[in-house]
Amino acid sequence: MSDRPQPGKLAQGKIALFETLISQQTENDNSLDRRKPLKYERGQPGEKIKALTNRWVENAMKTSRQANELEYDATESRERKELTPISRYRDKTPSRYEAKLRKPQDFKQKVIFKKLPKIDFQEDDKLTPDAWIKRSPHLIRLTGKHPLNAEPPLTMLFENGYKTPNELFFVRNHGAVPKINFSEHRVTVTGLVKNELVFSMEEIMNMEMITENVFFACTGNRRKELNLIKKTRGFNYGAAAVGTAEWTGVPLWKFLEMAGVNCSESAHVHLEGSDELPKGSYDTSIPLLWCMDKSKKYMLAVKMNGETLPYDHGYPVRAILPGLTGGRMVKWLKTIRIEEDESTNYYHMNDNRVLYDYIDEEYIKNNTGVVEKKIFCVYELNIQSVIVYPEHDEVIDTSKSEKYKLKGFAQTGGLRWINRVEVSLDKGLTWNQAEIIRFEKELTYDANFNMVFWEVELSTKDIYHAAEISVRAVDSAFNTQPENRFWNIMGMMNNSWYKLKLTRNDAFKVNCKHPTLPGAQGGGWMEKQSEIMKLLEANEIEGLPLVSWKDIEINKKTKNIIVINDIVFDVSNYNDHPGGSDTLKAYNGDDCSDEFTSIHSAAAYKDAKKYIIGRVSDSKDLSSNDNMAEIIHKEYINDTDILLKIHTKKNYSSTKCFHVMLKHPDFEFARAYTPIDYDGDVMSIVIKIYEPKIPRFPSGGKFTQILKTMNIGEKVKVMGPFGELEYVEKGSFKSKGDTFLAKSFHFFAAGTGIAPIYSWVKKMLKENDKSLSITVTHCCENENHALLKNEFEKLFIIADRPMEVNYVFRNMEGYITREKMLQIIGMQFRHQKVFFLCGRPTFCEQMTKLLIGTGFKNSSIFEF
Repeated sequence: MSDRPQPGKLAQGKIALFETLISQQTENDNSLDRRKPLKYERGQPGEKIKALTNRWVENAMKTSRQANELEYDATESRERKELTPISRYRDKTPSRYEAKLRKPQDFKQKVIFKKLPKIDFQEDDKLTPDAWIKRSPHLIRLTGKHPLNAEPPLTMLFENGYKTPNELFFVRNHGAVPKINFSEHRVTVTGLVKNELVFSMEEIMNMEMITENVFFACTGNRRKELNLIKKTRGFNYGAAAVGTAEWTGVPLWKFLEMAGVNCSESAHVHLEGSDELPKGSYDTSIPLLWCMDKSKKYMLAVKMNGETLPYDHGYPVRAILPGLTGGRMVKWLKTIRIEEDESTNYYHMNDNRVLYDYIDEEYIKNNTGVVEKKIFCVYELNIQSVIVYPEHDEVIDTSKSEKYKLKGFAQTGGLRWINRVEVSLDKGLTWNQAEIIRFEKELTYDANFNMVFWEVELSTKDIYHAAEISVRAVDSAFNTQPENRFWNIMGMMNNSWYKLKLTRNDAFKVNCKHPTLPGAQGGGWMEKQSEIMKLLEANEIEGLPLVSWKDIEINKKTKNIIVINDIVFDVSNYNDHPGGSDTLKAYNGDDCSDEFTSIHSAAAYKDAKKYIIGRVSDSKDLSSNDNMAEIIHKEYINDTDILLKIHTKKNYSSTKCFHVMLKHPDFEFARAYTPIDYDGDVMSIVIKIYEPKIPRFPSGGKFTQILKTMNIGEKVKVMGPFGELEYVEKGSFKSKGDTFLAKSFHFFAAGTGIAPIYSWVKKMLKENDKSLSITVTHCCENENHALLKNEFEKLFIIADRPMEVNYVFRNMEGYITREKMLQIIGMQFRHQKVFFLCGRPTFCEQMTKLLIGTGFKNSSIFEF
């Protein structure tokens, strides 16, 4: 019997699993060598399992790469002989990625080896200096045809996990890609060194190498969000200017050690590329101490995901500096130079900087040298998190599923770790902890080179009631993301909460919008929001008077003041709103940015400019919840009507008839309702629920569908009271401050407009004045829609005076005809009659025309 240890049952199972997987791979792909010997120490089951795992990964990666391999014609093949393939050189260190890879069944975030369309020559490159380079059609171009600056679709980036395919990795080029001959290219180490050295690519390829999975991002990632606030100097990056790849190369410290650094510790390492740009070659610098720190794993990379560096990513050699921004990782590297001071190169001094928010082009013009200040220079990346799912314009059907899993990624710089990712549905009042999925098996105190993925499962009911979804991350230094964006002239380091805006476009369906889409694509929620800012030029905004929230609170008592994106409007004299003047009154003294931008068209923005009176000077105190009311009673009084009793924080007058605006605290719009009864701080409101099955409302009443799902204990926002009509006593009433007297009252209501009329009639009957004549006409779809019918019947029974309640159902001619109206109101005592209308603007207009056409004066017609 052999002395070698025999594998146990668990090990046997693992070996059998991977042998089966590898067998399936070789059967499906004839290019894989099924006879290639497996190298491991015999008699060690653990070593055999590890070797099988590596073989499985190697085959999977080979299959993936073959789908995207460059195809060369005869001319290209000759050129390729000169550009010696790096793959022929053997790596002397194992892959960090393969060493830490988990078994397939252990994957939480699956690394997807997707067969992407082959890269090819692109039409956009045809007439440019880059016409010789094959590229992916999936990349979203951000600066036109040339130079190439591009990012992948956000979901495609996410789905490829911890290895962004080379062809999908974001590209930042300042000019044409240099054509470099591998055998002729040299890397020079010079400056404050004892020995100036020149390395050929052949020599670099034979040096001992390391392999690390490293992510990095462009400093301008998410810049488009800033550009929609105010134009910056940069182009419109979305949220996918980030990538993770397996990089193989020689540690940077080795080159410096071989040359013999001859300078102070405060010196800088300058890295210069081979690209020829209008302002010279691209050159930047980083502190020498960082470069000599072996734990940082800075390297001169020659491979990307196991392949020769692509031309767009620095072929044949580039700098990879984990933890730093992409702008420091020089491509097509030709010179390493040690100097006491940082680089004075144009691109180092004028790019990758974050200036104060008040520094704009005019300020720079008048303050020479302000951009070049050292305090503005960006080295390490900041903390960032992004929501990927739901996708932009994804519709979540909350009626089909109780849960929805949100997904995204997060990252941080300076080799720190992401410790926490949190998601909020209530604009940051409360947070839900997300599960973090790491590349590493376990969290250690070592330097971190990778981004993380995250996911959190939330109730679809909570999503349905939310107005937005926000995400933020926290790293190992407890850095976190700010809620609001920090505008700066370079448009860099935007890491505010990533927010999705939600709207309900159908019954129980939620549409999700990302803030922006990259490049020239439109459709993000910020695109529409920015229209209000385009009303004014930058100098006009700065010239507006400053208005504090305290001033707004004081002035709203006599005026109608609203705020949209920090611009203050006085809409007291705006009377043409399609929803009626009370719609604007509902937001008096409030910020209605979300509501305005989610609803209005371009015409509304043009109309708005004439009502601007200033800009907000401070932050609003959000601690007050005086207008929040709790639902304390909910009862179906028939198949379609619900009685709500709401406990408010203020007492309402029992002598004045009014209506209020109800608004879900996280919903985009409000609706007006008139209480049928109120007792101190408790008001009763009857609401008709418009179900989706009604022909005229195929999606149902959006707001009533929301109220239908709310339960006792939940809260709504009550705004008001509003109303210009007030019943005094004995036929006396007020309208807009003037007092009137009448004996014959005729009320015409459409739909839910019956509620304020019920309130008035109830008050009039309490007086027991038999000289008053009351006629109520309710126009509605059919008998089932006759809101408060039972309540009116009760009033009719107890009324000891002339009173009539009529119901007119909709017909081919509309709600009511001239003949029907005359039949109801009669023509006697014309001078004593007054008419009160309540309904949609079209209904009130129709009734006013009928009454005036019949001979009644406009002064006798009033609208609730």
